[in-house]
Amino acid sequence: MNLLSLLLGSMMTQSSVNNLSGKTGTSQSAIMRLLPLAIPILIKYLTKNAQSQQGALSLLGALTQHKNTNSMELQLADADADDGDMILNHILGGNYGNVMNQLAGQSGMSEDQVSSVLANIAPALLSGVSAA
Repeated sequence: MNLLSLLLGSMMTQSSVNNLSGKTGTSQSAIMRLLPLAIPILIKYLTKNAQSQQGALSLLGALTQHKNTNSMELQLADADADDGDMILNHILGGNYGNVMNQLAGQSGMSEDQVSSVLANIAPALLSGVSAA
């Protein structure tokens, strides 16, 4: 199984989606539409960033700070959205607004809802990548 499948599988369980819905006030169905769209994009940007030496070193530093071994459900329940927002801004850089707009349009959610959900999954995303 590849990294994308592992991340999607663990983040889209009923308990993970329930945790995200409770934390963000976003419906479970909206989260289920968003995650399969968003996670591949975030992995793409992580991969792109890691292609330069500076980006690879930065990613390595971020991965060492996000080695949470709790279940995905607990990681999402305990997620620090402020930390997640910083992670997203670093991963997406100047494309942050465009990506939020694109995902909002594709998922039928507002940009604020997309940003909130992604900020809550970003620390767990890094933990999942560091464990892979």
